[in-house]
Amino acid sequence: MKALDLKLQSEVKQCMDFIEKSHLRKIQRQSLVCSLECIDKASRNATSDEIHHCMKKCQVPLERGQHLIQNEISRFQQRLQRAMVTCQDEANDLVTPDVHSNPDKLRKIENKMGNCFAKTIQEHIGMIGDMKKRIISQLRDGTN
Repeated sequence: MKALDLKLQSEVKQCMDFIEKSHLRKIQRQSLVCSLECIDKASRNATSDEIHHCMKKCQVPLERGQHLIQNEISRFQQRLQRAMVTCQDEANDLVTPDVHSNPDKLRKIENKMGNCFAKTIQEHIGMIGDMKKRIISQLRDGTN
């Protein structure tokens, strides 16, 4: 179980690292270049508020991209959490008053819950690729 949990964490981290390196850094660079252009293009008469407003507009695509990624990760985590709660509920439904005095029954319930957790984690590992594609697609669509 611990190994599967570590695998899930590793897969999510690899996904986020790829997105950050292949897409988010490009957006970060564009935001910085845009901000520099605000300063370079500002006339001597431009107010600091005007320059600040220009630079703030440059940050919008980056903020939008970061928000999009945070939302996708949050939805993924919430979905995983709901599935794990379902596993716990299914195990709790099997608990009867005599379960603590019956080690075999208790072990079966624990195994059922463990198997459900493992299946859920495996399913969610399989969802990471689609999440990655969704994020990349939305980053491309939202920053052009």
